[in-house]
Amino acid sequence: MKHQLFTGALFTALACSFTALPSYAELNHGVAISACATNAQAQAVQAHYLKVKGAPLAVVGRMVNLPEVLVASGVPKKNRHSVQASAKISKEIWSSIDSWGAQTNIRMVYTMGGKHVLDFPSKVPISGPDLDDGWIDIYADNGDGVHGHLWLERIASIHAVDIPGVDGVQTRTISFYGPDGQLVLGLYASITTKTFDKKAVDGFARTQALIASMPQLCN
Repeated sequence: MKHQLFTGALFTALACSFTALPSYAELNHGVAISACATNAQAQAVQAHYLKVKGAPLAVVGRMVNLPEVLVASGVPKKNRHSVQASAKISKEIWSSIDSWGAQTNIRMVYTMGGKHVLDFPSKVPISGPDLDDGWIDIYADNGDGVHGHLWLERIASIHAVDIPGVDGVQTRTISFYGPDGQLVLGLYASITTKTFDKKAVDGFARTQALIASMPQLCN
């Protein structure tokens, strides 16, 4: 009898503890930033791009000590488009990325807190079935490559950036950012000085046009 009472009390205590757990937003209040660079931030970004033409956005973010989203929105207006993310918009944009082709070669960039950068070649990650569970599940190379699970609630903005490089090759990326302005994932169709797949560039142009057709986040 004592054992049953103890077990019941324990379950009740655990249930109360779980129901009292704060949400992600409550634990991380105050971290969100504006996704749009100020004039001063844009000037700093553009000045550094004169020194490192076509560098991936993460590189310049470290050089000017800014969250990467402010680099994406700090390049000249003619070189960027941006949209505030929602679950619907994120899914629509990823469907456009799917159209680049499962066997199309790209480069993927991921950063940890904006400080450590991973840049690696990959096939285009294709989205799996929409389970309407708040995530986009993506799989490259028919499941033999990168697997990703993107939490839609934590994607705040999506940017298409197309900037000139040093050798006539543009650096082109579709980049997803969290509320803190740090990179969730960057899909680079081309990076200056590196070989690229023309199918990726053609696909990027379609996705860039889609983002450009939406209400713009940053002027």
